[in-house]
Amino acid sequence: MTPKVSEAYKEQKRVEILMAAAQVFQQKGFEPTTMKDIKEAANISFGSLYSYFSSTEEIFTKILEISHSQDDSQEKRLAGTAWEKIEYFLDSQAAGFEGIKQSIVPVAYEYFMTAWREEKRLPLLQNRYEQAVTELNSFIQEGITSGEFPPELSETAITKMIISMLEGLNISSLFLEQKLVEAQSQIDVLKSVLKTLLHVKEK
Repeated sequence: MTPKVSEAYKEQKRVEILMAAAQVFQQKGFEPTTMKDIKEAANISFGSLYSYFSSTEEIFTKILEISHSQDDSQEKRLAGTAWEKIEYFLDSQAAGFEGIKQSIVPVAYEYFMTAWREEKRLPLLQNRYEQAVTELNSFIQEGITSGEFPPELSETAITKMIISMLEGLNISSLFLEQKLVEAQSQIDVLKSVLKTLLHVKEK
């Protein structure tokens, strides 16, 4: 008889495969990576790999999902005023620009850049965008509710401006040297602009 495998073991094996796959994707990119590459990196058989995942695309989207949920969980644990949460969020983004070339971010751009011909990827991209808007909106709405700031524009418009600027910094940081991009300086400018738009009340 084949020994029964516990759910805990299966979950641990899934995590190990995803961790190994993330390293391969970061080294090779999305398109060049094969199931064989992941099999070898995870040191398992094809049979074992396919019992957990059916394709490199399924593996990669799961990696993105986990990465996003970890970021979301961290943001929800933030303490302080609404403005302090916004500042922390922006500073954490700036810190991420430093090591962006060694992260999963370049692979995510590669994956989504082909969404114009791989339309099945569009819903995931749209969902990630909508989640980002919702998360940032929650900080601004918290400040409005507490009376910390009364913005002169809609919070959604402000949020989308923030996202657009961060996306631009992501791309610049991906292709250019940080000393040229000066991401932290741009984040500081963004903070100053937001303070004006939100009419942040000083303590």
